[in-house]
Amino acid sequence: MTTTHTITTYNINEHPDQDAVYTYIRENWDDLGQHYIDEAVDCLKSFAKYFDADLDYAVSLVPDCGEFISLKLNIYSYDTNISELSGNRLRTYLVNNYTKIDECCPFTGVCYDETLLDSFRAFIKKPTDQSFQDLLDDSGHNLLKDIHSEGEAIYSDEGIHELLEINEYEFLKSGDFYS
Repeated sequence: MTTTHTITTYNINEHPDQDAVYTYIRENWDDLGQHYIDEAVDCLKSFAKYFDADLDYAVSLVPDCGEFISLKLNIYSYDTNISELSGNRLRTYLVNNYTKIDECCPFTGVCYDETLLDSFRAFIKKPTDQSFQDLLDDSGHNLLKDIHSEGEAIYSDEGIHELLEINEYEFLKSGDFYS
């Protein structure tokens, strides 16, 4: 004997309990922003290579998960005097030795290149007493801040809604994904 079951599915705009869908997504789809992390890491690696900095990192879209970015000047590549430069002398050194600072997205073509260079560009416009190492530290901090902002947007109700709507995903009444 054949039994027929009818399954009712809903797209996100039709779903009677959108909050149940958002909860399901947040609890089960933990890689929503992985491509952003991958892009950010590629940018970070290219940035570190360009400035010949030693790189260590652990990044996450979600803050307070032990993430960090450490960019340290490679002591074997730089004269110790360079690491001590600041103000106009450091500005002159950067302008003369790092031409990519003026280019748009020079490392990977992704917006995170710009985030990493923001501190350097601001410094060149208005030199301060920051050191080369201080600028590298600021760059890592700024990148983490951008990644966390991206994660907040992705996992917001609006971000999830947009993703589900664009991809025309379907869900059961319970909020579970229908595949």
